[in-house]
Amino acid sequence: MFKKFIKLATSLFVLGMLLVPNQAFMQTSASSSSDTLVDAIRKIVTEAMADLHTEIKDLKQQVTALEEKITRVGSGSSVFSPSVVTSSPLTASTSVCSFGSNLSIGSRGDGVSRLQTYLNITPTGIFDEATRLAVEAWQNKRPAMLSKVGLSKGTGYWGTLSEEQCRIESTNVVLPLPVISTPEIKPELPLKPIVNPGASASVSLLSPSKNKTLNPGGSVQLKWEVKNAPVSAWLNFKLRRQDTGVEHHIQGPMTAGSGVYENIATIPNNLVEGSYDLVVYMLDGDNKNPDYLNSVSIPVNIKSTAQNTTTTNTTNNNQTSSSSTTNSSSNTSGGENNYIALYSSETFVNCMKQQGSAGESALATIQGWANSGLKRYEFPWGQLTGAIANSVPSCEQLIGINYSENYSSENYGNCYNNASESSCGAQSGCAWYGTFCEGDNYNYGGSSTGTGEMARCFYPNTTKDGTHVGWTIWCEKDYYNCHYGDPAGDSLDLTGVVLGAPSSCESGWYGGSGSTGNSNWVNKTWNFTDGSTTSYVLDRTDQEYLDYLNSVQSQCQQVSKNNYCWKDGAGDDTQWQNFGVPDCSGSCSGGGVSLIQPSTNNLMANTLNLIGQTLRNLTGFLFR
Repeated sequence: MFKKFIKLATSLFVLGMLLVPNQAFMQTSASSSSDTLVDAIRKIVTEAMADLHTEIKDLKQQVTALEEKITRVGSGSSVFSPSVVTSSPLTASTSVCSFGSNLSIGSRGDGVSRLQTYLNITPTGIFDEATRLAVEAWQNKRPAMLSKVGLSKGTGYWGTLSEEQCRIESTNVVLPLPVISTPEIKPELPLKPIVNPGASASVSLLSPSKNKTLNPGGSVQLKWEVKNAPVSAWLNFKLRRQDTGVEHHIQGPMTAGSGVYENIATIPNNLVEGSYDLVVYMLDGDNKNPDYLNSVSIPVNIKSTAQNTTTTNTTNNNQTSSSSTTNSSSNTSGGENNYIALYSSETFVNCMKQQGSAGESALATIQGWANSGLKRYEFPWGQLTGAIANSVPSCEQLIGINYSENYSSENYGNCYNNASESSCGAQSGCAWYGTFCEGDNYNYGGSSTGTGEMARCFYPNTTKDGTHVGWTIWCEKDYYNCHYGDPAGDSLDLTGVVLGAPSSCESGWYGGSGSTGNSNWVNKTWNFTDGSTTSYVLDRTDQEYLDYLNSVQSQCQQVSKNNYCWKDGAGDDTQWQNFGVPDCSGSCSGGGVSLIQPSTNNLMANTLNLIGQTLRNLTGFLFR
């Protein structure tokens, strides 16, 4: 159509130019010549307008066809309103599904908020139980998606498979329309799943009051009101940590008929002090696969009536007691505090800081898991990926966390699923280790005597028949007893499966027999004027290396512990003068927090050089 406008305008312009220089001639020539020019102009205009009319008619027919197509794509959800459509394409946004993958209980951020909005639940930015239930309901409505990975029901875990399904359902619709008067087409994509069938149902908390202080092991008077709830609805009461989103069940399931109710709930005696939300979830249907209806929460505080005491030699105590195959039940109540102490110990902290910024980030993550009240076997280890995942097991071994591989495979996986001491003790071959259940030949602490085979690993790149399964896979051993997400997830059928490289393993990581950590490393204590720290160094006894370490030690003895940092490459054991060695020259400060891995630096430097060279080549091409 644009070409026809150009043709018309050009014709008029040329004719106009012909007319201007011949005005004098036309005044003296016969009137028939003027009439001939006017007729020619009229003919051109008439033909052009006829063509334009035909074009407009064709475009209207195209618009009608596109409207019908959009109606089919949107399953009748298209909305039409009179307006003017510009020449800019109308596109359904692809960013609607950009939530990020690997979202589960405890995940936080804008991606979680967007996912919650997509699922028609209140966006809090914290992946809590309500979010998990909504995700599970969304997955259950897509059996074809679940069947791709051999599942019959959703898991509540938002991974790459769910993300891809969301994108498929949100396929772009592009309408390249010219500037004409026509109805505006607004496809509502994607169609949000109906996970809130009882939107009118509500629950409100009347007691306790906001910011009330509750004590672990104590009780709380609950009072609540339910309105417009379906007869099949029920309630769950939970305490959710505000900083991590980890939830602890305190009451339910309870029927949710309309009315005002009261009850007394017991606060779990192992809760860590801090700020929590008391949350009431209203759910409907089967308790194994419920629909989320509504929820309400109020802030409360958890504070112990008596402070638990933890001795400073917790690590040593654990190492001593762990050599036995039994732990006394008296350790149970302090299990979570033991984890906090272990992962906050100077030995573990320094070992992780030796890995650079990635180590410090992983350290904060692990300490957050411990502080949230999670047991070690509940830690979402799959969130740690890359090189840092290789370093965590060796740092754990320094604080007495090791796993012997001489266990019974049959008992090992089964024992792991017992969540209480009573159920653990009732199963043959299982023993309770303070906070978790394992096989009675499980070794918590001490030296590893395994053969080096990897065990209890997370595999983030697993494929089945050449397609990524959409979840991180946990396996008890390589290609043995594998589950989606973690040991509690659904079993993975190994037919056509390629696990790929693991991101982290809880035993046998470095291979071979021997002592804690890499067999080529030894622990080294560095003394300062006001304290000391520890690190791994190479297990070398040649005089050159020993003299070098002694010279560094002499420097460190002259400076404060607050005036050293780790040398560049202190996390790379291929650099013998840097690995595990502090910089005590006095040119830095910060207590060893500036550790950098040279292998990472080299990769970044090479990448930047490549980008720079590409830009230089592009610039030369454009301006030569």
